[in-house]
Amino acid sequence: MPHFLAFRYAKPNLEDVFLELCLRDGVMETAKVREERQSRKSKFPIVRLKKDKNSNNGVVNNGDINQEEKEEAPKKKKRTKTSRKKLSDYFRKQKDDRMKWPKVTACMLKTFNRMKKRIGFLIYQFALPALQVSLFCLAIGQDPRDLPVAVVNLENSGAPCDVIAPNLECPVTLGAFNLPSPNEHLHNFTCRYLSFLDNNVARPVYFDNLEEATLAVRHGEAWGVVAMDGNFSSNLYSRIIESEGATFEGVDKDLLEASSIKVRMDITNQHVAFTLQMKFVEAFEAFVKQLVSSCGLPEELTQIPLVFEAPIFGTHDLTFTDFMAPGIILTIVHSMALGYSAIIIIMERNEGLLDRTWVAGVAPGEFALAHFLVSLVVNLIQVVVTLIFMIFVFQVPNEGSFFLVFLLTMLQGVCGTTIGLIISAVCETQQDATQIALGIFYPNLILSGIIWPVESMPEVLRYVAYVLPQTFACQAMRGILLRGWDLTYMPVYRGFLVTIAWIGVTYVVFKSIVMRRQ
Repeated sequence: MPHFLAFRYAKPNLEDVFLELCLRDGVMETAKVREERQSRKSKFPIVRLKKDKNSNNGVVNNGDINQEEKEEAPKKKKRTKTSRKKLSDYFRKQKDDRMKWPKVTACMLKTFNRMKKRIGFLIYQFALPALQVSLFCLAIGQDPRDLPVAVVNLENSGAPCDVIAPNLECPVTLGAFNLPSPNEHLHNFTCRYLSFLDNNVARPVYFDNLEEATLAVRHGEAWGVVAMDGNFSSNLYSRIIESEGATFEGVDKDLLEASSIKVRMDITNQHVAFTLQMKFVEAFEAFVKQLVSSCGLPEELTQIPLVFEAPIFGTHDLTFTDFMAPGIILTIVHSMALGYSAIIIIMERNEGLLDRTWVAGVAPGEFALAHFLVSLVVNLIQVVVTLIFMIFVFQVPNEGSFFLVFLLTMLQGVCGTTIGLIISAVCETQQDATQIALGIFYPNLILSGIIWPVESMPEVLRYVAYVLPQTFACQAMRGILLRGWDLTYMPVYRGFLVTIAWIGVTYVVFKSIVMRRQ
């Protein structure tokens, strides 16, 4: 054992022990050569430890050699014996001098020099967060575009509508006693409705009959069917104005069906289906408001008696990207730090640097601290790049303190670093470390409330999510970015405390593993 040799020869490291053994071996060899030169009579350089008294030809007696080794053995034992007091003093000295900053600095410089030789890998570590943020903001949370929708407009004989200049005049005329009567503009309400449909999202594809439109959806050529009967305008007018006595005599179901816009959807993609349904409803609300205002009536008459006022937190323009952004910031930094630190010790072990570090007398605490600080420097650059792209380039809303955002992101990176160092200290190969890192990444991503709210999970699984290092941190980040909270709010300081606790526990575990496996 390295420590046993150091204790036995009272040296601080194995390099000094090796030097001492070489010097002793040189002294012994010199004495043997001197004895041989004085006693030999032959011209041939015969190496022997003791001349055989019963022979004059310079032959070495094996028995005498063994006898000499036995005679010298006690001397060696006496020369190298260390008292219990000296060992105790040496242990105390090693304990007091365990953490030496010059050794920590040397280990850090050694790691930085090795990183400079892998400049491509280093650039990858710093560029990947920017790439991940860019891909997330450009590809996630936006509304789907150019979705084909099959339209069957029998009121216009299945032909495309003139959505550029639709008829937007009032379809009724007020007569005596303000009684409405239909006029020449009471036609083609279907084209008026379709003119309010967002064509950037829903792209109408016109069909002559319902069967062909439905077949197009079944073949994957459209996401849904919008069908309107031939007398839709007049039936809608009758449904609104001329339905007298409906309360007592019942509702004409044929009239209701003929004055309805019938929609059949492909809902296998829920987000696409939800987006189209929302666009259809918004188009009908805009259609009704324009229809009422064209007749000189206030638009407020068309609103349902459920008013959504200005939100307490956030705005009506927030998207799913804004919901996921706080968690994505933490996930990118945490996973990048974990992935880098999970292989740093393995790479040193494969290159033979780890054994040389132990031989140089570096203590486990010094080794652990050096790698922790090096990973911290790399993590700092990754955090800065991530926040610059997320908040300043892609304008993710930030209602709170940028310092708190930076601090929480940095702590999450440190947490990922300590977990990765544990993986690197335990695993023997990079393949094993990669598998464990992936096994940690996906449960964190799925269960921490980053993609979907934790409140929607089963109760048992929810408690599992609360144990993970990013669940409360994600809630704290949302509180800072979207609500403008500070450390006086419980969800915020709880996220900080849980993250710090994870850092402390995982660092102690990493240090203990290094000391045990030295």
